[in-house]
Amino acid sequence: MKVIFKGIGKLFGWIGKGINILRQVITNLLFFVVIGAWLFIFNESSKGPELPEKAALVLDISGPIVERQTPVNAYNELVKGALVNHLHKRPCCLTSSIPFVPLQKMTALPAWF
Repeated sequence: MKVIFKGIGKLFGWIGKGINILRQVITNLLFFVVIGAWLFIFNESSKGPELPEKAALVLDISGPIVERQTPVNAYNELVKGALVNHLHKRPCCLTSSIPFVPLQKMTALPAWF
């Protein structure tokens, strides 16, 4: 009887070890899939959009243009937005928009310059 229980114990031990090895293999495969997806996403997004040869930058600025933004009180903006139905346009700071315009070498000056 003791031999039967030892055999059943060994069988369950092997099953437990097999389940543990299977768990580790699945976890490692899942980890490699996540790392691969992460690398694929960040390599694809670094290329940037393709632009035609003579593309122009168009800025859609809404609201008044100011040189320096005033501090915003979140509570006042929330109340003002609720009372005015979100028709209030926040000022656009000119100095924060300028760094996004890339400087390129000009070959000729425009006629109005």
